[in-house]
Amino acid sequence: LVDSASGTGGTGGTGGIGGTGDIGGISGMGGIGGVSSENRLDIKIDAPRLNLTGEAIAGDKVTLMAKVTRPTDSTSATVSFSDVQGTLSDFTSRAAMLEAEYKKEGSIVRAMLGSPLAGSFTARQLNLPAIAVSINMMNGLPDHTIRGSLTGSMSLDGLAKTGQVTLTGNVGDSNVNVNMAASGFAQPDVDFKADIDQLDLDRLLPATKETKVQSDSAVKAAGANKTGALPGFSLLNDLGDMNIRGIIRIGSLKASNVRSSGVRLEIKPDGAESRPGQK
Repeated sequence: LVDSASGTGGTGGTGGIGGTGDIGGISGMGGIGGVSSENRLDIKIDAPRLNLTGEAIAGDKVTLMAKVTRPTDSTSATVSFSDVQGTLSDFTSRAAMLEAEYKKEGSIVRAMLGSPLAGSFTARQLNLPAIAVSINMMNGLPDHTIRGSLTGSMSLDGLAKTGQVTLTGNVGDSNVNVNMAASGFAQPDVDFKADIDQLDLDRLLPATKETKVQSDSAVKAAGANKTGALPGFSLLNDLGDMNIRGIIRIGSLKASNVRSSGVRLEIKPDGAESRPGQK
């Protein structure tokens, strides 16, 4: 058992690791920290009582906390598993919880996800069959807070490096239905389809001159040929190497007090061609 350790990281960074615990089961907490260039990563693991006996696993609560800090934004997440029971090849948790927060330039997105969980360490699989999600998005103005509530399911296969998510519910005044599939975790390829009954961009986005110009352009494109690009979706540009493709269908779109119906938006990497038959 290592009580504590520290060292230096690779090129351009430093890091350290520390922890305390005892064996009779496993208990205690540990942390990892690292700095590379202007970015910082902090991870903390808290397992006050986690028992491993052969293949059997049991624990009251296991918590993992992580935070990534960059000059322009920060992301933090806390994952916890309560009442873990079973074996390494077949375990369950009565309640898996995820709390996440993303901050950038005065905007804050907070999300909370909860579900029972079943999985296998040996097969590297996780299944969350009954997800409940709450979302709170704030863009720095008191009258521009958007709340959402969704339910669905999620599955991850670490060996095949695939994942699937299905969600339905409401975000603001919109009813939303989303199906998403991902493959390749290192540089993920993401395909999704989203159906939205109505979308009011005037309520979602601050009424700035730049936003108005972008909204006018989107509505003109949508009105002309039922396709276009939504303003304010700069988050897609922050997702680095992720290859995102998808279709967003909107029954009624409102921006700059102009309404369009039957809008279809295609999201794809720059320069990529539309896939045949994708609707």
